[in-house]
Amino acid sequence: RAVQARGGRTMVVTAKIGRLAKLHLDHLGLPVDELAGDVFAEQKAVALREHGATLYVGDHVADMAAARAAGIPGVAVATGPCSVDELTEAGAYLVLDDLVEFPRALDRIIGLALEG
Repeated sequence: RAVQARGGRTMVVTAKIGRLAKLHLDHLGLPVDELAGDVFAEQKAVALREHGATLYVGDHVADMAAARAAGIPGVAVATGPCSVDELTEAGAYLVLDDLVEFPRALDRIIGLALEG
């Protein structure tokens, strides 16, 4: 919602089966503009590039590999199976403790992009 409130589009890129991911998103009432399922690690980069993603949020070192392969910043959330250190070593642009921090972080990221 933070992305959409700022005029952006959202996309879920997941290794989960696409139709099952859609069921979960619908059940949770999460507004998503695009969904790419059945992809992992660098395969996610293809979907990110195809949809013009400019930022990728994930909780796994493979997500950070996907962001790097797509040429976009990877924002890591340390609520999954990987530690802050692992996510940092994997090249995360920023590591958050949880998604509650994301809206403020998004404002900082947008501000940095506009400056640079």
